[in-house]
Amino acid sequence: MLHKGGLVDKRHSVSTGTERGTMVLPTAEGVREVADLVGGMRYGLTVAVWDRLMPGAGSFMASQGGTLLADFLRSERWAMAAAFAQVETAFAEDEISLATANVNRWLAAQRGEDLEATRAEVEAWDASRLPSRFSLAKKILLGQDEAAITHLSDLRSAGEITDFEVDEWPIFDRLRRQDLV
Repeated sequence: MLHKGGLVDKRHSVSTGTERGTMVLPTAEGVREVADLVGGMRYGLTVAVWDRLMPGAGSFMASQGGTLLADFLRSERWAMAAAFAQVETAFAEDEISLATANVNRWLAAQRGEDLEATRAEVEAWDASRLPSRFSLAKKILLGQDEAAITHLSDLRSAGEITDFEVDEWPIFDRLRRQDLV
């Protein structure tokens, strides 16, 4: 909005097809995304400062953002969700926390539906050493829905995942919208 006085420059013109020198008028969605980016950076900075002042506090504070992160994913506030997930990734203390943060980061990058946005990174992810729910999450992130539904049924039967977890973890939202879970 403020870059070059709000006027389209050559780079923006080439990527959007908008004529150079055209005034870029902010949209409500654009303003919200900028606010979310700033909010996410502020959150990351706060966690980093607390970790610097009190070593170890960063991982605790980052882990406390999980509920907010789920809310951001569900309300399609992708920039804020991505920032919170990146903070969780940076301060993860164990493999489970790191895997959860990465799944949430990939969900934010997919913006709810674009499975191709993270395909290469998710395909390269080795979830085999983690609890089974992460192999399930990998299948969902890759759009392997039939295999994911079968795997989910197996995990429910074995008591390895609860209905509450299925209701609360945003990884299942796309499948829920398609009436698959």
